[in-house]
Amino acid sequence: MCKKQKQMNKLFYFVLALTLSSSVFAQSKEVIIKMNHLYKGDPFVLDNTYDVDEGVAIEFSRMEFYLHINSLVNTTNESIELDDTYILVNPEQNEYSIGDHDISTINTVLFHLGVALEVNHSDPAALANSHPLSPQVPSMHWGWAAGYRFIAAEGMVDKNQDGVLEAVIQYHAVSDDYYTSLSVSEASVETESTITIY
Repeated sequence: MCKKQKQMNKLFYFVLALTLSSSVFAQSKEVIIKMNHLYKGDPFVLDNTYDVDEGVAIEFSRMEFYLHINSLVNTTNESIELDDTYILVNPEQNEYSIGDHDISTINTVLFHLGVALEVNHSDPAALANSHPLSPQVPSMHWGWAAGYRFIAAEGMVDKNQDGVLEAVIQYHAVSDDYYTSLSVSEASVETESTITIY
């Protein structure tokens, strides 16, 4: 074996060892979305009575909505694309894990309110029970033609302002048109094993 080939072999093994060691020490972190549920600046709680415009009282018994997490972007604008990452948000839960990812920092999270067009009209029964888009109780799926309820808000309202919550109120946002792009930047806290996005 000639001297040049021996040097090339040494270089090859050095690069191979460096690559393997960096992959061994690369750390995956759990990414957590932390929600702060508020109504006019105060903590939002189901079945509490709140005042809306002009002193009308309202009490929500249900408030749920879908977030489709699209990508995580670090400080150097490198991103991890997430195709099938959904969370079903409700005010009784503040933290949502979106899994472990090989990213050291997160500067921006790109997401949508609602369910992507290519998924919105598919069969929710085909998904695993643990998936947020699987059948829910109460239902978050309107039907195949309409798709999912992107937002479901239900409760009672004091329509005539007599101190009695007598009128049922339901708001269900159902349409591909409501699939709304959103982002959160520079709102994360990192530890050795987690990144929490607020």
